[in-house]
Amino acid sequence: MVASPAALSPESPIYLLANEPLVVATPFIEWSPAPADPGGAARVQSPTCVVVRVFTPKSSISRVPADLAAARAMAALNVRLQDACWSRLFTELTASGLFANGSFQTEALFEEALTDLVLVTPANLAITAADWRAGQAFVLPAGAGAVAVAAREAMNAVRFLNLASAASLEVAGSPLPLLPLALVVGMVGSCLTNAIRQQETSAIQLVAGFIRANTLHNASDGALASRLKAFVIDNRLPRILRAHGVSEEEQQGELEDGYTYNRVVEGRRVVESQRVLLLDDGCVPTLHHLPMRAALLSSVRRHCRFDCALRPV
Repeated sequence: MVASPAALSPESPIYLLANEPLVVATPFIEWSPAPADPGGAARVQSPTCVVVRVFTPKSSISRVPADLAAARAMAALNVRLQDACWSRLFTELTASGLFANGSFQTEALFEEALTDLVLVTPANLAITAADWRAGQAFVLPAGAGAVAVAAREAMNAVRFLNLASAASLEVAGSPLPLLPLALVVGMVGSCLTNAIRQQETSAIQLVAGFIRANTLHNASDGALASRLKAFVIDNRLPRILRAHGVSEEEQQGELEDGYTYNRVVEGRRVVESQRVLLLDDGCVPTLHHLPMRAALLSSVRRHCRFDCALRPV
């Protein structure tokens, strides 16, 4: 059911059969063509970071001491899962009926269904030590030359994401225990090699810079890592304002807009006005559409007041 390339890459994509119910049910994921399976059947693929973002929030970390230790050793920027683990997770979600009622047009609708899902066998979603499959080990480059110094600075900029472990990004006992981990993995994007982690314009560099600039002033990497779970949960947008998809750009935009929405009072209406375009399918704001937009924006604000009052995650 699940396969992946043997060679490590920043994306390390996951391969699935194109007609799998979970693929058909998630059009908000930008599935792309993949090499056919050995029997010639059509397959699609998506980067590990996207698959983690969408399908792992309902999972949890096994409470067996060895499994907890493995989760504490797994850095957020390095998260991968074995193909057998993905197969087990997907089989359980399918058996529990998640994909039985048609497709989900947006990530928010999918997350809502995932939150309410009653698992047939919850133990199948418990992540064990054997399930992890790490990306490239985080290593600071050695050397005194200009290139080595620049590479070291770039790696140090994202070091706190290497200190934040999978275990530290779990909310045990909640309806979506690994949602914080999934959010972080989705935001930092395809970053499973040190080369991409050093690129100035990579998602991980942009997200790390934003978090550093908007968390504790002059905080140590350890302090940033310890605050990461609260930062990503506290700065989520209400569901009605979230992007339809889960691309790197959409995840980064939600982080930035979520911070503005939740932390800057005067920014709330700005974010609402900008984000309502997502709900209106991007139609041009002509005079003909202004009454429609006004009504839609009013609905958004009513939903947002309700959403913020409940503070769902």
